[in-house]
Amino acid sequence: MLQVQFIRENKETVLAGLAKRNFANAESIVTQVLTADENRRATQVAMDDVLAESNKLSKEIGGFFKSGEVQKANLLKKSKSFKRKNRPTKRAI
Repeated sequence: MLQVQFIRENKETVLAGLAKRNFANAESIVTQVLTADENRRATQVAMDDVLAESNKLSKEIGGFFKSGEVQKANLLKKSKSFKRKNRPTKRAI
């Protein structure tokens, strides 16, 4: 089985190898695989960004609770729960 990274780096070699084996629609299948991989990578980056922001908010909330600013902490908690509902899920990957 070929790794996606190998296919990405050696597309012409892969297509030539599949042509030797009389693989039907090789170019369209390889293109679909590469497109799906690009979509997966973009979704992963978006999810990582959302998780990083969530971690940052969690740290701020903890700081507000430590300093006794409970109202600010509760406001941030509400905004964090809103963002949690709107973030991309792992199922998309």
